[in-house]
Amino acid sequence: MLVLNLTTQEMTFLTDISKTVIPLFAALGGAMAGSYLTYRFQRKDKIRDHLFTHKVKFYSTLAECIVGVKRDIEDKRGKIRVKREEEAKTITAIWDDFRKVCDEQTLFLSDQTKRDLLILEGIIFEAFNMEIERIIDVDNFTDEQMIHVCGKVIEDCEDFIKKLQDEIGVNAVNTKLNIRKF
Repeated sequence: MLVLNLTTQEMTFLTDISKTVIPLFAALGGAMAGSYLTYRFQRKDKIRDHLFTHKVKFYSTLAECIVGVKRDIEDKRGKIRVKREEEAKTITAIWDDFRKVCDEQTLFLSDQTKRDLLILEGIIFEAFNMEIERIIDVDNFTDEQMIHVCGKVIEDCEDFIKKLQDEIGVNAVNTKLNIRKF
């Protein structure tokens, strides 16, 4: 049989070579494609891991700040109850510390966490305003009102820390770290 003027012996030779060469090229092409895809996936994973590391650092710093706000507000609430409010850190100072950290740490926050942080800022600002109004007009604002506002700030700080833990996945790893149950 002649195909393109090839003899049977020549055709058999070409078929045998094709049986040998095509799998080699296929294996080489597959290996190159596999290594290229592995490189791309590993690069993306490395970038993702690097960004997650920074995200964890930012979230950790923000959580430390929120815990500090909660601790300072708890101290203030306790000092108001025993009529020694002047010994506690002012909410103005707490607000300043909080704003400084929040402004620096919002880069890696999700949109929902940024909204939650804005809500928390509003609640702390409400306490800040009440403190100023109490200084200006002592008769219109009782200690109980200030204690109530401090309690709301403390509760919202706990809620925000839980949301941070949920977003970063801490509660998926260790369910015993929940601060508060909703």
